[in-house]
Amino acid sequence: MLPEQAAAQVPELLRAGALGFIGDGCDDQEFYDALGVVARGAVYVASGSRAALIGGGAPAEPAQQVLTRREQEVLRWIADGYTHSQAARRMGLSGATVDTYVKRIRAKLEVRNKAELTRKAIELGVVRREPLLAAA
Repeated sequence: MLPEQAAAQVPELLRAGALGFIGDGCDDQEFYDALGVVARGAVYVASGSRAALIGGGAPAEPAQQVLTRREQEVLRWIADGYTHSQAARRMGLSGATVDTYVKRIRAKLEVRNKAELTRKAIELGVVRREPLLAAA
């Protein structure tokens, strides 16, 4: 939990391995949402801290200009903590197809691992605050 004024530290803390950030003024629901996301192995960053990830440089390109609609969908599932095979089942695709999408996404976004992929998904606004599926 970070004070709202400490949001600028988020990129440094992510590089150090932190998995979640919420402001000290968050409500109970946001706290439990964040806990659930981190428990699945994904990264949770409160909306007030997301601007710190993008920084003051050039604005990030919208995901729609970088990734296809299907690549965005795969990225959402992966960034929400699902495995490639879980994402494939939910999308009605083969695991090999999702693997191919992930390779393309990594190449386009110039990321090497799942943590970088998740961070980039947050920067691009692809990750939703709510999980893709309610209790399924």
